[in-house]
Order: sequence, then structure tokens, then C-alpha cells
Amino acid sequence: MNGKNKKSTEQFNIRMPKELLEDIDEISRILRVNKSEWIKIKLSEIVYEEKNRLKKK
Repeated sequence: MNGKNKKSTEQFNIRMPKELLEDIDEISRILRVNKSEWIKIKLSEIVYEEKNRLKKK
């Protein structure tokens, strides 16, 4: 892999209510996707939308 295209990452740990994690587990099972990947994608979508919303102010 070309080093120019490699994105750096950082681990981020967060405590969540058990019920929320159970919901996320259910969603990932239904969609047949990795739970961590689903969370990462959804969080990215939320951050992108919020960032654009704040820039418009």
C-alpha cells in the first residue's frame, strides 16, 4: 500500500448504555455488517452534517 493514501487512525473508547449497545448489535446483525464499521460510518455521517450546518452560520 502506498504510504500517501494511508490515513492515520486513533482509538477512541466510549461508555454507552447497555440498551444502546444492544440496539446497535441488533442493527448490525440485521444489516450483516461489522458493529464497529457501522458505528464509524454513522458517526462520520453525523459529523459531516453537523460540520456543514455549523459552517453555514
